[in-house]
Amino acid sequence: MNNKDLPKELIGLEARLKSRLLMEANKKRNSIMKRRKLIGIAASVAITFSIGLKPIASFVTNKLDETQIAKISNFEPGLMLAIENGIMQDVSVNESSKNLKMSIQDVLMDDSGMMVFYSIENLGDYKEAILEEMVLEDENSAKVAKGYFEGRNSVLDISNLSKYQSRLIFDFDNNEVESKVNLVAKFSVKNSDGSLEKISYTLPFEIDNKVFEGKKSKYIINENVSTNAGKITFKTLEEYPMRNVVRCEINELDNVKLLDFDSMAIVDEEGERYNYMYKRGQKLYFSSSYYKPSDSFRLVGANIKYLDENYKIENSIDLNNKKWIIKGHDEFEIAEMNKTDVGYDISIRIGNFDMRDLNSDIEVRSNRATISKSSLSYIENTNQTILNLRVKTNGSDSFLDFEIENYPRIETNYFDIEIGR
Repeated sequence: MNNKDLPKELIGLEARLKSRLLMEANKKRNSIMKRRKLIGIAASVAITFSIGLKPIASFVTNKLDETQIAKISNFEPGLMLAIENGIMQDVSVNESSKNLKMSIQDVLMDDSGMMVFYSIENLGDYKEAILEEMVLEDENSAKVAKGYFEGRNSVLDISNLSKYQSRLIFDFDNNEVESKVNLVAKFSVKNSDGSLEKISYTLPFEIDNKVFEGKKSKYIINENVSTNAGKITFKTLEEYPMRNVVRCEINELDNVKLLDFDSMAIVDEEGERYNYMYKRGQKLYFSSSYYKPSDSFRLVGANIKYLDENYKIENSIDLNNKKWIIKGHDEFEIAEMNKTDVGYDISIRIGNFDMRDLNSDIEVRSNRATISKSSLSYIENTNQTILNLRVKTNGSDSFLDFEIENYPRIETNYFDIEIGR
C-alpha cells in the first residue's frame, strides 16, 4: 500500500512510532548505564538522536538490495538498529576501469571498525571476477587496515549479473582511521575468451567521526576456561553500535593451535542472543547489543575448533558407491567425483566451517595411490569447506585408503559466564 492510499491520520505513523520507541530505548539505556559496572566510557553517556531516521525501504530501493537487508535483519538485528539510529554514512563514490565499475554506497563505522557496502558492475563481457584484496589507506597511502570480506578469494560469476553487491569489514582499535581515507581494491577478471587481467581501484571518501563519538560501553569479565587447546581468559566485553567485541588471552598448549569457536553467544537478561561471528587474533566479534540495553549479560559457549599436530584421521573412499568413510565414525556422500585417464578428481565436504587459511598446513597421504593435488575451497552461501583431491590409482582399486594430518578437531566444552553484575 502506498502513502496515498492511507488515511491522512496514518501517514507518517511508522516513523513516529520508531522515533518514540528509540526515545524510550534511549531513556532505558541511560538509566541502566548508571547502574552498570562499566569502565572506560568515552565522552557523555547520553545519546542524542540528532540524525533523522531513514526508513528501511530507502536502503532496499536506493542502497542495499533485498538480500542484504534480509541477511542483516535475520542474523544481525543489532546492526539493523545501528542503521536505523543513523550510524550509516552515505559516501557514494565509484570508479570504472576496463569495463568493470566499482562503487561504494554506504559506510558503517564506530570505534571497533568499519563496514563498507560496495557493488561491482560488469560493463563489458567479463565472465568471472575474483576480489583478491581490499585495504584501507590514509591520505599518505599508508596502510591502515586490511578488509575481511564475504566471498574472499572465491569466484564471482558476473556473466549474467548487471550488479553484484556485498560488504567487507575492517577491524581496528579505538578508531585508528582519519576522516579522509582511500579504499584500494584488487581484482582478477576472466574475459569471455578465457584470458585473465588485473584491475585495481583507489576510491577516496570521507568519514564523519562525530556520528559515533562516545558510543561505547566496556565491562570487566576476567574469567578462565580450560580446553584441550589451552587456557582462554575472557578479559573484557565492549559494546559498539556495529557489533560487540570480547577481548581474550589465549595460551595454547605445545603443538596445538586454537582455530575458532562455535555455538557461542552473548545472552541478555531477557534471553535474547547476540551470536558469535568470527575471531581475529585475540578478539572475538559478536552481533551488537548496543541499542538493546540490559542489566546483565552471559557469555555462553559449547564447541571449540583446534589443530593438534599429533592428530591424524584415517579415511577411505568407496569409489564404487561414492562414499567417504571416516574409520570409527560415519559415512558421508562425496560432493563430486569424476574419473580421469589416470584416476579420479574427488571433492569431499569435510566441515561446516571456513578452513581456507589451512591450505598450506593440511596434508593428505595414501599408500595405495598417488595424491597429485590437494586443496581446500569454501562455499560461502552454505558455509562448507571442500577438500579437493586429484588421485592417480590403478584400474582395479575400488577402495582408496588415506590419512589427513592437521585436520581440525572439535571439542565440546560448555561454559556460562556472567557479565555486568
